Amino acid sequence: MVYTTNTEDINQLLFEFTELLDFTLSNEFILRWKDKYSTKFLKLFQTRLIKCLSDRRCLKLSTLYTFLTSKCNYSREQVLNFLESIDIEAYSPVITGFVEDL
Repeated sequence: MVYTTNTEDINQLLFEFTELLDFTLSNEFILRWKDKYSTKFLKLFQTRLIKCLSDRRCLKLSTLYTFLTSKCNYSREQVLNFLESIDIEAYSPVITGFVEDL
């Protein structure tokens, strides 16, 4: 996370983060990643992201990981590759935690 006091920098960071969320929740995101990950997998991720936004709560990376591996039966390698591929840490502060801690 980048900390700044410049209003223009803050506005730019908010704009970029909003664009990231907009892209992630769009069909373009599915099209971008569907060759590497299943559409169902991608939609599960989108659904979890939407839920945390609508609940106005942060989503712990460990909770997302457990959901995808234990409840949805995706492999550890697939989930970790996905999280690294999309640069999950760019979603902070909405998604909190580090891939290294999983």
